Amino acid sequence: MLRRATWRKLARERELLCGDCVLQRASEQGIGLTFADLKPCPFNLFGSPSWFGFFGGDEIVKQP
Repeated sequence: MLRRATWRKLARERELLCGDCVLQRASEQGIGLTFADLKPCPFNLFGSPSWFGFFGGDEIVKQP
């Protein structure tokens, strides 16, 4: 899940995009996505790699 400001750059507010589509649209529009664009929520921990892991934030999440 992306922060609202980031999502508005990529899609309409209620538009649904899969992860691959988000990355493709960001690439097409020249928008660089980073760890800071992710909402701090459990959804971003699912998957292998998780979205946090994909953007290099696993170390931040795992710290006590």
